[in-house]
Amino acid sequence: MKKFWQRLVLFGLTGAFFVSCISCSAANTASKVPILMYHNLTNDPSAVTSMTITGERFQEDMEYLEYNGYTPLLSSDLIDIRAGKEAMPERPVMITFDDGYRSNYDIAYPILQKTGMKAVIALIGKSIRANDNTEANRFFLKWDEAAEMADSGLVELASHTYNLHNPQYGGLTAPDGINGIQRLKGESQAAYNKRVGEDLKQSIDLITQNTNQKNVLFFAYPFGARDGWMQPLLQKNGIQVSVLTNTGTASIRRGLTDLPRYRITMDTKLSDILPANPNASHDITVRAHMPTMIKNEKIRQEVARHLPAQERTIKIPKSYT
Repeated sequence: MKKFWQRLVLFGLTGAFFVSCISCSAANTASKVPILMYHNLTNDPSAVTSMTITGERFQEDMEYLEYNGYTPLLSSDLIDIRAGKEAMPERPVMITFDDGYRSNYDIAYPILQKTGMKAVIALIGKSIRANDNTEANRFFLKWDEAAEMADSGLVELASHTYNLHNPQYGGLTAPDGINGIQRLKGESQAAYNKRVGEDLKQSIDLITQNTNQKNVLFFAYPFGARDGWMQPLLQKNGIQVSVLTNTGTASIRRGLTDLPRYRITMDTKLSDILPANPNASHDITVRAHMPTMIKNEKIRQEVARHLPAQERTIKIPKSYT
């Protein structure tokens, strides 16, 4: 009898551990968010670089996300999900752009409107142009363009500093290895807080003063270079989400700071990062006379239910075919 109870207790503990592991695994999965990192877009295939992809490729990416049921998240979503105020969607994704290029408005924004995807655009404050700017070959956004995108609800504006992209080196990686917001050699924390803190505040103020966005919640580290002295400054200025450039899937279970991202280039296969949904629906074009011509009963019933008077496109669950 004693052995029976020992076995029963052991079985109960093992079962509890097994259930706990399943719950833990589910919780870990529910905290994972792939964050995509884009920069510039072009309609000229010959202008593609490691930082620039074609608009056609970006459209393919957004259509892939839409088709496979991915839900785009903004900073407020991540904050609410981590606080337990919002459930993590089954297929989450965060789309980000760094720097604030004109192509984000001219090329990316219409695609976001078409697909319903959302994106965070981290602006280099000094690079954003005034509304009366008339440069023929303007490279960066104007404030009215940024404001329009923010008003749409499809775009969140974020800070990428005001002017801390190594301006002394023309925006290139520093030869001494001190990049972006990193402390200078011999710099005291008080001096750092003044120099970097004032730059950060200026970048935030420009966004709130030139658009209807009331606060800035997201910060992208220039060059992906972090510094331990920066986090208190981000907190002081209300920024709750920060991202780097190292590759990986973000886990918001551990926090919302220093999150990794996936750099998207022309060579990146998006399905390697974000698996296709086997139950995704797909579009077919139907006409009123078509139901009797369709052999698959489920599809025939679905088409007949719509009974379009004219040609129209409807979504059919992939599992029907």
